Amino acid sequence: MSRTRFSRLKQQVLLLVACLTCTLTCAPVANLRTNSRTEIPSRFTGRAPPPIDHIVLLTTDGVRWQDVFGARGAEELPTLSRLIQGEGAVIGAPTSRSAIRASGPAYLSLPGYRELLLGHAPSDCQANDCKAPSEPGLVEQLAGADPGDVAVFASWPTVGDALRPDAPALVSAGKKYLLGAPELARVGLVDTWEAAQAVSPKPGYNNYRPDHETAALGLAYLQRRHPRFLFMSLGDTDEYAHQGKREAYWQALRRYDRTVAAVERTLAEFEARGARTLFLLTTDHGRADGFSEHGAAYPESSRVWLIAGGSAVRARGTVESPRERRLRDFAPTVLLAAGRSPSASNDGEPLLELF
Repeated sequence: MSRTRFSRLKQQVLLLVACLTCTLTCAPVANLRTNSRTEIPSRFTGRAPPPIDHIVLLTTDGVRWQDVFGARGAEELPTLSRLIQGEGAVIGAPTSRSAIRASGPAYLSLPGYRELLLGHAPSDCQANDCKAPSEPGLVEQLAGADPGDVAVFASWPTVGDALRPDAPALVSAGKKYLLGAPELARVGLVDTWEAAQAVSPKPGYNNYRPDHETAALGLAYLQRRHPRFLFMSLGDTDEYAHQGKREAYWQALRRYDRTVAAVERTLAEFEARGARTLFLLTTDHGRADGFSEHGAAYPESSRVWLIAGGSAVRARGTVESPRERRLRDFAPTVLLAAGRSPSASNDGEPLLELF
């Protein structure tokens, strides 16, 4: 059997599985979002935003706050610059008293992603080879009757180790790691996912998927599937920074800026139909003063940044926070924004100053 014919047969099988799954489990999908709201803790009553219909968390690995907020960023990153100047809400700007940091002390990628998604300091993970967590995090807690309503697309394969291996969601991390394959078939993206297998992993290696492939998949899924929550994790910036390739790093950062613009345009289409939207932009760690490194030996690499946008955000540029913020504050923020109660394991605090 030819490769093309086999691929089409596999896609048909996946689509059949998806249809059967939807028939059995997704009948309540029309009411999923209205019925999934849980009781909000009393300390947030009156302060939590009304439930948001579509939430996107979009990260780029290891990007310095100096580059996001500096003069070159203002010139070369038009989307981020516009949001920083007043069309979004920003935490961690150098002109502000409010900083945001990774909890560390390792200041590495996997600990950063685990902190983002689990909502607490990654005390049990201080390296990039930690085992997958056993506790449910943001992705698992948001998942409902429809497994395609929550999706993750990541360039770096190890992002998959920030999630439980049985996460009830679509997860595509790197070239090979895939959970929820039938969901790709439902929106006709199996061929796109398979085509990325043949692409060079550069600037990464092995099963790394370059950002342009990851962004294409994530954006297509957002446009076709309209998920409740999408996490897109891009990584070319960190790969190039470790190689000391500053101009390639900036090229990757400009690509991230264009991806943010595409997400913003898509969410605006949802807003035109009456949906409430939120997107959160950040990084998993900063960089050392010497640029190419980060980690426990470089405490300055703890500092990160946050830019928020969407119809649910009170846009005003720089936001002053009541305390220094951490990456662990993202998970309870997203849960609360989705109408869910933050997990008891979250030691982060919702970023209510954004709303």
